[in-house]
Amino acid sequence: MPTPEGIIKKDIKHALDQAGVYWTMVPGGAFGRNGEPDMIACCDGRYIAIEVKTPTGVQSDWQKLRQSQIEGAGGIYILARSVDDVMEVISDVRKA
Repeated sequence: MPTPEGIIKKDIKHALDQAGVYWTMVPGGAFGRNGEPDMIACCDGRYIAIEVKTPTGVQSDWQKLRQSQIEGAGGIYILARSVDDVMEVISDVRKA
């Protein structure tokens, strides 16, 4: 049975597919760096990092550092607690 966070990720993947947005999952463990976001997307040339949390989930210090680095480099970082959190940003990117 999927975790609550896993359900949110599945819904986000589906919504991004339906919107025609490229996305990929970021490998964790020995293949990734601490605090990397769960997903990376690209929409209209914008780099979008997506960290998925449940409504009560909390970012780690590493995740906060990665958010700062990504935003400092001009990327978009979404702390997504729902599909709506992601799709609102996608909509804004497409309007820009």
